[in-house]
Amino acid sequence: MGDIATGQTETKKSNSLSSFMCNGWVILPLCTAAVAVALMIYLPSYLQMKGKEGEPTNHVHVHPEDVKPPQVPSPTTASKPLDISDLSEIVSKLKECKFDPGQWEDLCLDIGLYEVTISTIRSDRNTANDRLRSCLVKWLNRVEDVDKKGGATWESLENGLINIGQKPVAESK
Repeated sequence: MGDIATGQTETKKSNSLSSFMCNGWVILPLCTAAVAVALMIYLPSYLQMKGKEGEPTNHVHVHPEDVKPPQVPSPTTASKPLDISDLSEIVSKLKECKFDPGQWEDLCLDIGLYEVTISTIRSDRNTANDRLRSCLVKWLNRVEDVDKKGGATWESLENGLINIGQKPVAESK
């Protein structure tokens, strides 16, 4: 036996599990303790313990259909890819959040469009609102470096707004 005051412990080895004895206490490795805690917390919620006429019993009947695999979380709305059908909602949110359309060039450059595309949009469109809309169409169609910048997602649009100094707009969406 070990002495906790002197820090001496004894190691006892079983088949595949190492444990330590300290003043008569069995101390298990952290991973084993974590598994035990997880089982104590989650196992009862998956298993029903019923005997005759619904009385609790000291044993468990497990049916395969009662044990469900863990669900893989779906992508968050922020990281879900957007497409051209989302254009109206994006434009509305930017207006609602008071985004200045005059900053369309900086935003479009930051979210992955090339300067040549931005120049073409500048020469083809008259107003900042029209230019912003054209830029967003290109972005939603994932041209040029859009995918390298995170793709066409709410998250990458928010990052672009933050990068061009529009953090209040990004946070108010």
